[in-house]
Amino acid sequence: PGANVITAQYCHAAWHEARRRYRVHEGTRLDAWYQTLVGAQAVAYERRAYADPALRAVIAVSRITAGELTRHYGVGAGRITVVPNGADPAVFDRARYPTARQALRHERGIAADAPVALLGGTYARKGLDTAIAAVARASRTLHLVVAGAGDGDAARRWAAAAGMTDRLHLLGARSDVARRYAAADVFILPTRYEPFGMVIAEAMASALPVIVSACSGAAELIEPGVSGCVVESADDADAFATQLRTLLADPAHREAVGRAARQAAQAAAWPAVAAQTAAVYHAALARS
Repeated sequence: PGANVITAQYCHAAWHEARRRYRVHEGTRLDAWYQTLVGAQAVAYERRAYADPALRAVIAVSRITAGELTRHYGVGAGRITVVPNGADPAVFDRARYPTARQALRHERGIAADAPVALLGGTYARKGLDTAIAAVARASRTLHLVVAGAGDGDAARRWAAAAGMTDRLHLLGARSDVARRYAAADVFILPTRYEPFGMVIAEAMASALPVIVSACSGAAELIEPGVSGCVVESADDADAFATQLRTLLADPAHREAVGRAARQAAQAAAWPAVAAQTAAVYHAALARS
């Protein structure tokens, strides 16, 4: 509260809605109580911040987030500018990591010719259970590699139930994610709530075909069927499986989608993002 310009990376009121809708639970009862308490505090702070008379402009990281700010906090659309989060196309360039594909398969004991799907992020909110089910239904040889954190016991139970025990690879939180994108064949993110989704923009910049749920803000960068795939419901494992099968069945098409994804990700490259952000601050100063 009291800020002149707010960049909205998140809308906690919208996340509470999504958590109830998708019945997202992870951790102990104490964890759940803590998250509920902190979330309520965050909503209260957001409500105060967006109503504060000092506020001159709001940057939302996606059109989805802009709509949530208007719906939950009454922020006028005329005060909001949509500027995506930035991803450096020089860092997220698979050509920089020519040995990544072989290295990952050697590290995890995956056959050299086996396809790999990658998911990045926390397990429950990012829809790891849906991803496991989708991979199991899409192919008997496809492996799912996960760079992120969450309830490992729950993840292994989901994998066992789907017959995926030997094809689920939990890497934990990683700092070498650019290499992981370069090692994969496809990126999957059935996220339940995603104001933007840096991992999506990074995967696209890495020329990796992406399959994401429609509620992710970075899905706005995707032309469905051309530069990626968008699934309406985060819990629709069958739809995710269908998209996986389509991409795996045609390597030439998969590579074409990856190339188009990298081109589309230029909209989130740092020069464009920095210029758009600076323009909002200059406009706010002009109104002072």
